[in-house]
Amino acid sequence: MRRCRQSESADQGDPQAKPFPEEEHPVAKLWIGVDITTGLSALLLTLLWRRQVQVRYVSGTVAFHMAAAFAGENKTDARDALVIAQTIRMRPDIPVLEPTDRLIAELTVLTGYRADLVGQRVATLFRLQELLTGISPALERAVDLNRKGPMMVLACWQIASVDDLIAEHLDQHPLAPIVTSLPGMGTLLTAELLVHTAGMTEYPTAAKLAAHAGLAPISRDSGTTSGNHRGPRRFHRKLRHILWMAAFTALRECPTSRAYYEKKRAEGKPHRQAMLALARRRVDVLWALVRDGKTFTRPGTPTTPASIPA
Repeated sequence: MRRCRQSESADQGDPQAKPFPEEEHPVAKLWIGVDITTGLSALLLTLLWRRQVQVRYVSGTVAFHMAAAFAGENKTDARDALVIAQTIRMRPDIPVLEPTDRLIAELTVLTGYRADLVGQRVATLFRLQELLTGISPALERAVDLNRKGPMMVLACWQIASVDDLIAEHLDQHPLAPIVTSLPGMGTLLTAELLVHTAGMTEYPTAAKLAAHAGLAPISRDSGTTSGNHRGPRRFHRKLRHILWMAAFTALRECPTSRAYYEKKRAEGKPHRQAMLALARRRVDVLWALVRDGKTFTRPGTPTTPASIPA
């Protein structure tokens, strides 16, 4: 993490220069650049936000590519701090971190805890199967290790209790009835979507949300070559997984989604591309619902306005 101060009188070319006091240079603008947003940086970010200091986030990928623009190949904390400071000075597109809403923060903790429980349950199941198979394959078949088995009841009960807490907190969010009304968006997927999109507040358009989720193609035009597109390589994989799973579930529940999927298959697209196209289309629908404050209804049924506080 590195503090970067921009001032008309400050020498920005000297990375070792100490920042001037605020009282001597009242026009100075203070930026704080960080490359970590969780864990150890939580206390620092909270203190900075309380002092109303602007914090910008330089991801590890951005810092890695920006480091190639500076001399030297050594990897030290001082050089990393220099790269972060110069990055937020030269690139105005570096995102600004804002304090997280309390409800979103609680949903973040609950969904993360649930993911840990699911991972522990799966790991325990595989270890038991391996041990029992090593003793006797017949013993492994005799022991009931499925979801309703006695050895898995406790783990499933813990996950179910966390699901109840997630549903209780989700009911307090004003966008919950809108998002859950979209076919395929259950309680868990809605909570995770709100967590990873900061309550649908970080994207000015549906295209921005689709690009962040990796649902928008990337242009590879050069010279006389145009219309050349490929799939993105850098995107929010968890967000893409949420939208993919919602679209996959909607195939069984929503005739409109099924018809759109079949249309893409009839155009010659394979299953994966048809699913991505459906997920991209559903992003536009979800964005329109959030924008208009209405819940999703089946075709031919009037939409229902949702109560969203101003």
